Amino acid sequence: MRDNPEQDKPGRNLSLLKTLRGHKKIISQIAWSPDGRRLASSSLDGTIRIWDAETGGMVKMLEGFANYAFCLAWSRDGRFVASGANDYSVQLWDTESGRDINILKGHADYVHCLAWSLSGRILVSGSPDQTIKIWDTDTGDMFKTLKGHSGYVRGLAFSPDGLSLASCSRDYTVRLWDTAAWEIGRVIEGHKAGVNSMAWFRDGELLATAGDDALIHIWEIKSGKRTDSLKGHFGPITSLSYSPSLDLLASKSKDNLVHIWSMTKGECEASIEEPHSGYWMSNIAFHPLKPILASLGKDDAIIRIWDLNPEDTGDGQDDYDPSEDFLDEI
Repeated sequence: MRDNPEQDKPGRNLSLLKTLRGHKKIISQIAWSPDGRRLASSSLDGTIRIWDAETGGMVKMLEGFANYAFCLAWSRDGRFVASGANDYSVQLWDTESGRDINILKGHADYVHCLAWSLSGRILVSGSPDQTIKIWDTDTGDMFKTLKGHSGYVRGLAFSPDGLSLASCSRDYTVRLWDTAAWEIGRVIEGHKAGVNSMAWFRDGELLATAGDDALIHIWEIKSGKRTDSLKGHFGPITSLSYSPSLDLLASKSKDNLVHIWSMTKGECEASIEEPHSGYWMSNIAFHPLKPILASLGKDDAIIRIWDLNPEDTGDGQDDYDPSEDFLDEI
């Protein structure tokens, strides 16, 4: 197990590029479009906002939720966004018109996580009802329910080749599903608490997992064996994101820190202090093409965009006024 090095000796400089504000309540998830030109954010204020990555301006607001917007996922062509809410439904949105084009119902509890297949036709959703639903987005039909977890499903991620779906749960396990037959392929055990997030590495041979035990484990998929563990957080880890181009893994925790790990060196290269609201969905997201990381700051009320390869070191400081009005009550 590798411990986090001293944080007063960072190996990588970061510079704050932009701060995005507008949501009225906690931001539950952020995700880059596949081409990296837009960033989407879902919030407990009942909206999804689409931001222009270059200007930082909001270009579209998606509204029409019964209450909270818990999670989101982009289609592979970037045309659609799927969202999950506390009314147990999945909504499909056209990002150009801003209109919802379908509502998918089948879960018995709120929708916690979503993932879109490589083909763009299949959407999967996970819920505290302990199931994973498989949807045909062309027809809106649910054609399969995956059962096996004994706790609520917290994360879903397709492998880079699309042949496997990973799911993680509060039952301390990660399950790998064969997407050809939609059958269980392997159960990975090793965490001592609920597993909150996962990140596939670029070749699909390794998977990183993290959870409430404050540990990050690296697994070899073929054997199911743990190859490494990263220790540095002192609170539950809510999110992981991997950058294939940089071979970096970012982790966000309730200890108010974002760590950026070099997977080549197996050590932490930099840390960002980001006050955490305590909300269990707070996440981070690497840009799909550039050395840029989006994170949630100011108790998950704003989005900060960081440059991981700045030409100058920058001061890394945000420009928000701590005296600003804070979040409305949830």
